[in-house]
Amino acid sequence: MTEKWDASAFKARVDTVLRGFVSAEANQLADIDAELAPVAEQLESAVAEGKRLRAAFCYWGWRAAGQPDSEAMVRAAASMELVHAAAIVHDDLIDDSPLRHGRPTAHLALRSAVAHRPGAARGARSLA
Repeated sequence: MTEKWDASAFKARVDTVLRGFVSAEANQLADIDAELAPVAEQLESAVAEGKRLRAAFCYWGWRAAGQPDSEAMVRAAASMELVHAAAIVHDDLIDDSPLRHGRPTAHLALRSAVAHRPGAARGARSLA
């Protein structure tokens, strides 16, 4: 029996994993200090959208090797999206990009969170 690929269902599975993980991380940041809320928001924003192609490539590589579908595999595939999100934030820092998909990049969005501190631009880059 051949399985029918449902890209939107797979994306929804990956998004559920990402939202759960990021939400838990955001809660931990809030537990450390409420002033870290802008960092948590940027974390959530970094994984909020996407086609989830990296996750799909990871998943289908696993399946092509004869392995079964599993929630553990979906979690592993979702981790590829976290790696990509981190790489994008880093790339925006290196390029000093002001926008990503029409929105301020993390290091610019975080400036308002540290605007009252000396060296706000450097602080925002460090937070990103």
